[in-house]
Amino acid sequence: VDAGWLVGHFSLWLWASVGVYLLLLGTFVMTGGISQRARVAVAAVLLGFSGLDVIGMLLTKQTWVINRFTLHLEWWYLTYEFSSITTCLCWVFNQTIIPWVCILCFLMEKDCRNYALIGISCLLCGPLPLVGMAVLMLTRTISDGISSKKWKITIRNAFSVQNIAAFLCIFPPIAMYILSNNAAAAGIKTDAVEKPTFWGMLLFLFLEAGIYLILLFRNRRRDPLFYAVAVTLMACPFVRIGARDDFCMRVSVPGILLIAFWSADTVAGIAKDGLPKKKKARCMAIALLITLTIGAVTPGVELYRGIYQVVKQKTIFLENREYDSLEEYADITINFEASDPKERVFYRWFGKKLVGGRENTVEQ
Repeated sequence: VDAGWLVGHFSLWLWASVGVYLLLLGTFVMTGGISQRARVAVAAVLLGFSGLDVIGMLLTKQTWVINRFTLHLEWWYLTYEFSSITTCLCWVFNQTIIPWVCILCFLMEKDCRNYALIGISCLLCGPLPLVGMAVLMLTRTISDGISSKKWKITIRNAFSVQNIAAFLCIFPPIAMYILSNNAAAAGIKTDAVEKPTFWGMLLFLFLEAGIYLILLFRNRRRDPLFYAVAVTLMACPFVRIGARDDFCMRVSVPGILLIAFWSADTVAGIAKDGLPKKKKARCMAIALLITLTIGAVTPGVELYRGIYQVVKQKTIFLENREYDSLEEYADITINFEASDPKERVFYRWFGKKLVGGRENTVEQ
């Protein structure tokens, strides 16, 4: 058993490491020909990128998020969260690494001929990040059609063979599987788990994304994806699927990644050519660097928590193997289970017998 756990840990570490390497490699490609020093700066920005959670914690006096039992700054405002890249790696790498790679593939595409194939590739592990990515894909498709004034070509690309094949052959079974869980069955809701105040939500949106959008506006104002990211991030806290606010945390993944990309691109330019000479641009660049530095406190705390637990427990294997059932964690896992699976379309079409002989719930 211990050998199995060791192999499992190593396999996950290797898989995640390859994913992070691809993320960094794709970022270097997108930022163009830059020096080795600039690449170090870009990697630091990408992995250290986060909203200003520490400011939110101080303003709302939610200091409990830094006690030794929690050490997670992103819980400073109720149940809302835009997870940083490092936070995603620490908590939900299984739901974000593949979507990150798919976002890179999407950004490198010249047209929409492969969009459906790329999107469906991350559907199984990241259905909620796909929602955010779908908004970006739709925005770029429409933008390309408008800018080129060749709608026939855009429509033909959208209905390419690979897009149609992926949508007809791959999408249906995966969609039926995902729609079997409790979160999807509950439908979309607009009520909050914990009701926010107007000023509290405004502060959350400003500190988590708004300040970056303001600082990046000058350089990105002509990019349609900038506005798609802004609208998505401003809207997703007001939508809920299932029992928890997973929608806000995961649909924001593509938007947060793009803001990190844009910030890294700006830093790469500074590393290459120095600060802008024009006063206004120079002030914005300095403000961005200060904001990124303050934001880096959040992933710093995430890394510290891991080191703290390793030192405290005297092992690098920190999984919890003390329980035999997920019943005691029902409030957390309910979004990832399927009640009455026999009534679901996926079971009727593909499931001839229940997994593990369970009668009431099939874990997904």
